[in-house]
Amino acid sequence: MSVRGNPREPNTVLPPAILPRTEKDAVLKPFFENDDVFADVANFVLFHGKQVIRKKNLKTIHPVSLIHTETKVSWLERDILKLWNTNTMICMIGIENQSDIDSTILYRTMAYDGANYLDQIRKENRVFCPVFTIVLYFGKTPWNRPKTLYETLRVPDELKPFVNDWKMTVIDVLRISDEETRLFRSDFRVMVESLKNKYNPDYKGSRKQVKHKGELIDLMNAFGITAFTDEEKAELTEGPLTERKILSAKERKTIFKSGKAEGKAEGRAEGKTEDLQIIMETLKLPFADAAQLLRIPEAEQEAIRKRIALNA
Repeated sequence: MSVRGNPREPNTVLPPAILPRTEKDAVLKPFFENDDVFADVANFVLFHGKQVIRKKNLKTIHPVSLIHTETKVSWLERDILKLWNTNTMICMIGIENQSDIDSTILYRTMAYDGANYLDQIRKENRVFCPVFTIVLYFGKTPWNRPKTLYETLRVPDELKPFVNDWKMTVIDVLRISDEETRLFRSDFRVMVESLKNKYNPDYKGSRKQVKHKGELIDLMNAFGITAFTDEEKAELTEGPLTERKILSAKERKTIFKSGKAEGKAEGRAEGKTEDLQIIMETLKLPFADAAQLLRIPEAEQEAIRKRIALNA
């Protein structure tokens, strides 16, 4: 999602990237490049989940468009672009991923789609195909930015017949209803359910088998649902995998870490008890004075006093 100069052209400038690539961007892009996941999202947006777009009719298009001016050549790079081509329909569909609210995405989707029309001019297409972009928003707060160009401009009524509006399609992923979630057929459904239930301790996960195992775990790690290491990820992806299996492994890991933490705390408490007893015996000090000398917080003193009494 950037605008850059072309180093192969003599008169080229290299502006900075519009948006830096984040960990979420890095894992979202390969996930949605899968034709079955891409078709699932497009069918949800265009046909209310009806399986009209088939993955066999999708072809990935290089997501970079050259922008030529009299003095320079630069390019626009979008996230994902695919050509949907059947006997009766041909169009370009783009997907842009947004982890946070960004007011510039409306203008950028206009630029991306416009650049793809310019590409068709340069290729001297006899028949132009439509281009449109779907924005997938994964933020915690609801999307609250304009979705149309008119919302960002002050257009007098007398100029409206001459100033074209522009509509942006935004899917607020965390606000997809349970009924709508059931329309998905791919691993995207597992992703949506995991995100929506991230803080639900009673959610056990779906038994639906996951197809893109490594990519889904990378997504769940990036969004803070899980925190598997590469070794744990490799172990999980060896055989058939379901969301329930992923969340079960997460729960076991949490319990194990909690047990280790409790063990460390217990060890520290025993160490303080022994130190306190040595000070009391060596210096002939009462409990309160020895605890003050060792700077043991009052909140811990009662438990240590009871431990000493048990050891007596």
